[in-house]
Amino acid sequence: MPLQRKKLKNIDFFSTKWLIFLLYSNTKGRLFMKVEDLDFKLPAHLFARKPRELNGQHRNDSKMLVIKRETKEFTDDNFKNIINYLQKGDLVILNNSKTINAVFRGRDFESKRIADITLCREIDEKVWLASIQNENNILYNVNFIVSNELSFTILKKSDRIPGYYEIKLNFQGDLLDISDKYGRPIISNYTEKPWDIEYYRNEYSTKPGSVELPAAGRHFTQEIITKLKENGIGVEYITLHTGLSSLEIESDNLADHRMYEEWFSISKDVADKINQTKKMGNKVIAVGTTVTRTLESSVDNDGQVKAGENLTDLYIYPGFKFKVIDALITNFHGPRSSRIALAAAFSNIDTIMDAYEFAIQNEYLFYEFGDTTFII
Repeated sequence: MPLQRKKLKNIDFFSTKWLIFLLYSNTKGRLFMKVEDLDFKLPAHLFARKPRELNGQHRNDSKMLVIKRETKEFTDDNFKNIINYLQKGDLVILNNSKTINAVFRGRDFESKRIADITLCREIDEKVWLASIQNENNILYNVNFIVSNELSFTILKKSDRIPGYYEIKLNFQGDLLDISDKYGRPIISNYTEKPWDIEYYRNEYSTKPGSVELPAAGRHFTQEIITKLKENGIGVEYITLHTGLSSLEIESDNLADHRMYEEWFSISKDVADKINQTKKMGNKVIAVGTTVTRTLESSVDNDGQVKAGENLTDLYIYPGFKFKVIDALITNFHGPRSSRIALAAAFSNIDTIMDAYEFAIQNEYLFYEFGDTTFII
């Protein structure tokens, strides 16, 4: 069934003044774009409910929908053929952040209260922003015991993100080891069951800190990476630690949505290679929305990517002017989400929604364990 989207017809009878009124009709003067333009019906059988490895496949066996922005052509392909769309001298940028178990249950034995926390982002040494599922059980400055190696203390309500708390983790040693022992991954409500954390980690990930999988990179096996390099295609890494993401944009106006801050890092060597690639006229391919937001947050007025560490709350939606990336690999996202807004910004709303209609008709799988798009 075709995606149902409203289109403005007979636009020629509008005066210029009336168009301006329509576009800037909200009180803050921002461009008004209806979030419903990014809405669609996704059949439940197209939710990727488990990792494809459990179906006897490899990670790089995913389907790939190639979307050509200029011609609005769609090509049905397999991710293993990604090299056919790249040229010698192009540069692929991956996010090497490693997903950690971010959900913990602690108990205060004196009050017999239980607190379930989900980590969002580290804001100081061992201090994290976190959500608390059972807020009625909150006790401040009390040790909630997870194990004999880990406890946490709820310090205060966060003044950074409404509804979140600042929580101190108390442990010795390595967070990755501790979280592997005593935590569990953040589970999407459409997955079949809780899967082991290794399924939420990309093969090349080396920097622990993400609480959700940077999913676009999941298709990149070491075999694919080696093949790219052997054919003269560069592969480099940035780091962005993903925080908790909202499932969908709640405001009616697309422009009113706000992103949470996330920490990222770009080395000087990688920044130099990106700038050199652009200078030589080759393409920079961003693998995922995290890489896209990192690169577009790090560019100066002259179009040069700058090295360094920072926080970004960059929200990319239609109308955004891209300065760095030339192509985008990203999974199929849910309706009304900031991720599909970014994909629509890079192509345009009509193109991305038509592509999603094509994907649904051709049974592509959605979300983190699903298939992928390559927007060129």
